[in-house]
Amino acid sequence: RLDYTKRPSGKKRHVVLVSTIPVLHLRLRQEAVAPADLVGLRDDLLDQWEAPPHRGERARLISDLVDLSRQSRASVTILAGDIHVGSWVRLTAHNSGQPDVTINQVVSSGIVHPPMSKLMIWGLKAISVTAPEELTNIETSFLLINNDQFLLFRNYASIAFDPPGAGDRSRLWVEWKSEGPAVSSMVVVEPQA
Repeated sequence: RLDYTKRPSGKKRHVVLVSTIPVLHLRLRQEAVAPADLVGLRDDLLDQWEAPPHRGERARLISDLVDLSRQSRASVTILAGDIHVGSWVRLTAHNSGQPDVTINQVVSSGIVHPPMSKLMIWGLKAISVTAPEELTNIETSFLLINNDQFLLFRNYASIAFDPPGAGDRSRLWVEWKSEGPAVSSMVVVEPQA
């Protein structure tokens, strides 16, 4: 195991994890998966971190990312896709006596795949459930992109760091580019102190 506590003095760190599917997403009710067979979506619904067979792995991944951020004092950002919409989710881990850890997840759609319709998003929200995380002291929340939880146009995410010589700050900037209206939301991940 790596010792993440050894970091050059004053050096700011970002860890960017690329996941083909979102680690943080809508959690579907268990009973919703069986009817999905009728429309051929069962495989897609089970191929998610939030699906019951994968929740243990997901919990371990989240716990490892929180530990990594705490021990190395690195800001962690997850870049994901595969759900045909854009989204921004923030995870906050609380631990008494220690500063909170914040992990941002930015999702962009497949650039060539048509986005989900508003009706499909409404249906997914209807069969999802708001449930507490399996991990204690963890909160997740969907943040707004252009006043909605989902960006319903083809899009991609552009990432950049502050240019060299920008002082001791090394922020990570994530911006969606959309086929539809200009996206007014941008994620700025500050380095940890």
